[in-house]
Amino acid sequence: SFEEFDSIESGPSHSKRRHKASPLRTSRGKLQHHRERVNSGSPSHCAGTSSPIAGPSSSDHVGYNSGDEYDNSYKSKRTEAQWIEEDKLFEKKMRKRGFLVKKMGEDGACLFRAVADQVYGDQEMHGVVRKHCMDYIALNSDYFKQYVTEDFNTYVNRKRLDCTHGNHIEMQAISELYNRTIEVFCYGKDPINIFHGVHKSDNEPIRLSYQRNSHYNSIVDPHKATIGVGLGLPSFSPGAADKSLMNDAIRQSEELHLEQAMLEDKLRATDWEATNEAIEEQVARDSYLQFLRDNEKREKAMKEETGTSSTHHQDHNIEKVNSIPTNTSTPKSCEENKNTSRPIESGGIFSFLPPQMFGLSEWEDAGILAQVLAESQQEYLDNLKKMNKSRSNCGTDDDHEQPSTSR
Repeated sequence: SFEEFDSIESGPSHSKRRHKASPLRTSRGKLQHHRERVNSGSPSHCAGTSSPIAGPSSSDHVGYNSGDEYDNSYKSKRTEAQWIEEDKLFEKKMRKRGFLVKKMGEDGACLFRAVADQVYGDQEMHGVVRKHCMDYIALNSDYFKQYVTEDFNTYVNRKRLDCTHGNHIEMQAISELYNRTIEVFCYGKDPINIFHGVHKSDNEPIRLSYQRNSHYNSIVDPHKATIGVGLGLPSFSPGAADKSLMNDAIRQSEELHLEQAMLEDKLRATDWEATNEAIEEQVARDSYLQFLRDNEKREKAMKEETGTSSTHHQDHNIEKVNSIPTNTSTPKSCEENKNTSRPIESGGIFSFLPPQMFGLSEWEDAGILAQVLAESQQEYLDNLKKMNKSRSNCGTDDDHEQPSTSR
């Protein structure tokens, strides 16, 4: 029995390891207490069926150290629905503490899967954890063989098989191997068993849940990074990689946002410049057309003023001819007619200006320019005809009045 090993005070394993408590004592006592409660009829959270993995019968596994892995004497009378309800309540308790229960594969390697999930972040690396664990037990055989009732080499070789369940000895070895405390929960908010490493450390513990008396799951804290802790990586800081990746992602996002904003600003600036150019062209075009319209109105007004002034001057000259000698009035009336004709000539000067002065070459308004020039030329010719006619009339009047003045 395991109690007889506690009374040993000398032997090949007499060392500082020997003074440590047996990795089976605490857990065995608590599990035995739960099993006694099941037998007495009181409900127990940790009572349940044994491992589903096939193992030796009760007559064959005599001498096996891990008898509780294959012992079927503590089968629970609970139904599958009751187990599901119990698992949900347990997960709710863990969530209140800020933990999450991660389901592990049910293939006999659930213990090593749960450890691999928290050490490597991948439960599929359970084979690596199992190999390291059994290598560590084999190297420290002087310490661990005192807790093994069967042949030690046979035990180690059997535990190396992928579908063999892990036991408390393996949990103690894993705790020492990764220098991380192992806490085992069994349908309660507090752990029923704790395995300590050789040296005290502040490393986050490995949390396991023992459910249905046959299966281990992984309990993780989603707010703490524990992957890689215990692997002996120098200057390793859990979560530093995540923070670095987060900072890089933020920096890249900011750079992308700035580049996109700059591109949008350039596009808006280009559109703004194009819009301004279009507006300027439209304003210049409208201004030029307005100038042409104003010029046309001005010429028409000048024509009307010229016709009115010529009639007024003719009447005035006739009065002067009757009152003033003819020889003095004739040059003055001609000069006045010449003076009145000057605005008409100045108004027609715009018709002979080059089109480049008005910016016609920029907008290529050849049709408008030709029309304006033709109208201006026609008006100019009409004015010349009127002027010549008025002059000829003035000369005819002088010829008729000269004999009367000579008298």
